[in-house]
Amino acid sequence: MPNRAYRVILATTEGGLRTAAPVGKGWTILQNTVREFSEATSNDDGSLGDIGELEVHGPGWIALAYKDL
Repeated sequence: MPNRAYRVILATTEGGLRTAAPVGKGWTILQNTVREFSEATSNDDGSLGDIGELEVHGPGWIALAYKDL
């Protein structure tokens, strides 16, 4: 299995997700993770170390993307 970098991507529009994870730079959006939201807040339990938090106070789109290294 190849090494991969993963990214949580956010955008105000569904099309904006492609700008946040451009195919031309090797990113692949996991289509089954694409979701529209009204607000988003992560629930970081600390089990993965200090990976940061996510808090968005408005509507948008979220997905996961990966890039083979």
